[in-house]
Amino acid sequence: MTVKPKNISEQNFKASNLSKNHDLASFIFGSSVVAVTNNNFETAFRIIKLDPVKNVSSEDCSLKDGWSVKIKDKDNIEQCIIKLGQAGLVYGFDIDTSYFTAPENFSVSIEGAHHLTGNIQADDVLWISLLPRVNLDSCSHNFFELSEQPEVAYTHLRICCYSNGGIARIHAYGKSTYPISPRATIPQTLTAMPLTSEAYAPYGDVIHPPGARSKTGANQGTASKFHHVALINNLFPQGDGKMNVCIFRCKPAQQLPFTVKLLERHPYSTQAFIPMTSGGTRGYLVVVALNGIDDRPDLSTLKAFIATSTQGVNYRQGVWHHPMIALDSVTDFAVIVYENGIPKDDCNEVNVPHVLVRVPGFQANL
Repeated sequence: MTVKPKNISEQNFKASNLSKNHDLASFIFGSSVVAVTNNNFETAFRIIKLDPVKNVSSEDCSLKDGWSVKIKDKDNIEQCIIKLGQAGLVYGFDIDTSYFTAPENFSVSIEGAHHLTGNIQADDVLWISLLPRVNLDSCSHNFFELSEQPEVAYTHLRICCYSNGGIARIHAYGKSTYPISPRATIPQTLTAMPLTSEAYAPYGDVIHPPGARSKTGANQGTASKFHHVALINNLFPQGDGKMNVCIFRCKPAQQLPFTVKLLERHPYSTQAFIPMTSGGTRGYLVVVALNGIDDRPDLSTLKAFIATSTQGVNYRQGVWHHPMIALDSVTDFAVIVYENGIPKDDCNEVNVPHVLVRVPGFQANL
């Protein structure tokens, strides 16, 4: 069933019942961007932030306060999938294009899905049209009220963009099927969660068999080969990045909970860590954040994960992360990274406001 939307003015929105609903897509209610074309997570994530949109005077689209959409081929579309923090009934949208000027008609559509387990990008996921393709006004709020009452509690929204433009914020107004309790935008404490491919997707890849794109037999049937478990990138602009396969020997954390005081990033290279353990360690701590419009870590995106000794991690280029934090005992990691020997190209490091990370099930190694 295709629900026909009604385009309403900002004045009518403020007087409507739509404005009295929760914004189910907001980050403060636990929503997250779980898939985006070309893995452009760090800009797409900004569309679910609570912060007012900022006018950033930069020619670098990656620093604009929102998701910059560049269509390379007229037959292609750009997509962004939002996992709602709480499943809910959706009554309407505000697609905010503040400070984005489209050179042509910027058109989008929005679909919803109720999908509790499995890969949200799988072919068998049922997507229901909520907002058929519409043209958006640049530099303004675009309000749409669904004219029919929804019958499905949606867990995911998919935004499809058909032309060049940008979205600063997306608001999905509706009613959660569970009680909603807002959380702080910038955490002072975090509890590390188990590492999964879906939760880690905005930051990179989890290197383990479930993350493989495909699987084949190998070695005359004595082995299984799991293909493309991580995307390794060399994006040095002068083409002078050289692969460095090295080993990091990491001492275990001496104090838990762990205090995050700084973060680093590799602007032009992914960085993969693969544990080499003899069974003396159960896991390690991974702390990550996306880049903000001020070209520093956006601490509202700060997450902490506990990786097992059978999981590797791959940091996407430009993703802020804490230097490796071993747990239990000294741990060796095989590392794959591209470098050109110029410090500012290879690694940037910044101090951040302190954040305390709790690590359930682990004790400090004094």
